[in-house]
Amino acid sequence: LTPTATHTPTATMTPTHTYTPTPGLQLQKIPSKTSAKMGETVAYTLDLDVTGSMALGVTVVDTLPDHVTFAGFATVSPSVPGMTRTANGKVLTWTFPALPPGHYLLTYSVTVDSGLVEQTVLLNQAQASFLQGSSPVASAGVTVAAPYTVMISVYNSTGELVQTLLTQNFFVVLDSPQISSGPITSLSQSVSVSYNGQVLAAWNGLNPQGNPVSNGEYFVKVDTLDPYGVVNSVSQTVSVDRSVSTLTVNVFNQSGELVRHLYHQWVDGTAGSVQGMTLSSTRIVPDAPAGSQLPSSTGVTLDTVNGAITTLWDGRSDSGAVVTNGQYIVEAQWAAGGTTKVETQNVSVVGSGEVGHRGEVVAQPNVLTGSKTTTTLQALAGAGLTLKVHVYDVAGELVDVLNGDPGTGQVAWDTSGKASGIYLAVVELYDAQGITGRKIVKILVRH
Repeated sequence: LTPTATHTPTATMTPTHTYTPTPGLQLQKIPSKTSAKMGETVAYTLDLDVTGSMALGVTVVDTLPDHVTFAGFATVSPSVPGMTRTANGKVLTWTFPALPPGHYLLTYSVTVDSGLVEQTVLLNQAQASFLQGSSPVASAGVTVAAPYTVMISVYNSTGELVQTLLTQNFFVVLDSPQISSGPITSLSQSVSVSYNGQVLAAWNGLNPQGNPVSNGEYFVKVDTLDPYGVVNSVSQTVSVDRSVSTLTVNVFNQSGELVRHLYHQWVDGTAGSVQGMTLSSTRIVPDAPAGSQLPSSTGVTLDTVNGAITTLWDGRSDSGAVVTNGQYIVEAQWAAGGTTKVETQNVSVVGSGEVGHRGEVVAQPNVLTGSKTTTTLQALAGAGLTLKVHVYDVAGELVDVLNGDPGTGQVAWDTSGKASGIYLAVVELYDAQGITGRKIVKILVRH
């Protein structure tokens, strides 16, 4: 028998791929205590976590905060061959040529300075970096608590609290603060409370609402409360003696109701005295489409002793809603002592849908009762128009003839002495070319 040859197939080799994870760093900073006293030692531990694979060229930098002094390094755990560390002023640096995955604890200590005056939070930040990735950051805060609570307040001559200027913790009793005595003779002046050259608080003669206090004698008082409840007080008399006036601009409707506060300012002496007021437009269209060239607001410019002041009315009330169409009064008032000066200007508010209806006329108000005896007849699109009005009673008898100022689009009718009843106002509208329309408006007079 001839032996049969056996064929053994050749095995196929599959290549093997080795996966190397990307290295990463995480950093945490842990203080040995979260509160400390002056002169105490605080230890910080930086927990550096290396993940994935070997991190190359690792550097950790920690910058110390103010009010501490570096005391020394502790041993790095675990130890790393080739590691170096330096302390250059307030900058601490650890350098590693390479770090395999794992946790590394870097510890050092500082001493809290003894020269602090007020409560302080010591906050410093550490950052780790390496060649292959991003740089994590960690921070930790330690509060150096102060045992004394200091309150600086202002009282009037009857002992009533006017304003608390400061409540703060300090390490020392403020038994000799420097309190300036004033007097306060203008809105720009103030008195201050200082300690060792540092200004702690100031009072400018205003109450908590921002309004000037009345002239008179006041007391600035510094109270220091120790941990046992004992209070040490120091006070200084301050005189307030100044001439103050107010300048306000408001908008009223035809019924005399205030609809918008536009401007309010306290000023020294006569600096806010109003010499005159001008409006950029006497007719506004609050909902005017963008680009339509219609005036959506009016600029209110006051000419005062101290210069021009400008504010803006956009046809809205204090609630932010657009006011109803009609006539409104912009009033600027300056008041000082017993002197009051008032300037007024009229503004017409028109809806954009009514612009161009040059025949539309309204009476504001159209019902006159009690002490209300005057109404204003107004063309809603009255720019450049002049009104002439014939007023008739219901019997058809002519009662009044009214001629409006040229180009104002309005005219006022005083019903004083008129009998109660319904009146018909026949309004003729004129422009430069002549009459453009006629409108009849009903007005009710009721005494």
